[in-house]
Amino acid sequence: AGRIQRIAGRSKPTVTQNKEEIVGVEFGDDIPRLLPSETMKLMDEDLEWLLLKAIAEGRALQYSMEGREPQGRGPMVFMVDESGSMHGDAHLWARAIALAGIGQAAQQNRAITIIGFDTRIRSVYRLTANGKAQQLSPRDPQEVWAELDGVGPLALAVANQDCEGGTDFNVVFDYALKSGVREDRADLIFVTDGGATASADIIRDLNECKERGLRVYGLTVNG
Repeated sequence: AGRIQRIAGRSKPTVTQNKEEIVGVEFGDDIPRLLPSETMKLMDEDLEWLLLKAIAEGRALQYSMEGREPQGRGPMVFMVDESGSMHGDAHLWARAIALAGIGQAAQQNRAITIIGFDTRIRSVYRLTANGKAQQLSPRDPQEVWAELDGVGPLALAVANQDCEGGTDFNVVFDYALKSGVREDRADLIFVTDGGATASADIIRDLNECKERGLRVYGLTVNG
């Protein structure tokens, strides 16, 4: 649970429009960012005209500046193995990890989806970024089956899932990739005992999404 919290809390700087840090020198026409060597030309009548000409042409020497601020992350998607091989302590750990994710998402006002699976999608619960708790269709991640009364009922629903059946990784990855993680810079957290494999097509899709900002974490329990 502690590691999940550290993963969810990570962020990295990104360049923004609020420019506060000098990073170099460039040509331009932004008077407040002119180098002192340029503004000194205003003291000489002849050089002043040269400076004004350079500003008009965007060729005056000025500081190059950037701003940096924490870059927000997209939603978290937890894929929780609920196959028969997870029965016992492994299933307890898996649900505890999912509950830790729900708590972190609620604290950060960040969307989270919990997908329980075996050879099929068994259950899907989502907490939106604005705190709306929902049960989703196991067939369509865009279809809301029911609205829940807050984080508490959602957490209880996840905590009370059982486990049975076989395991199919392709089913859950396909569902997760259709839930919006391709575009949303999501964190995909896979909790399983490793009792199956994913197809080459799924691995290729995941790698393409990772190039666009998706982060994938695997947590193995009892495997």
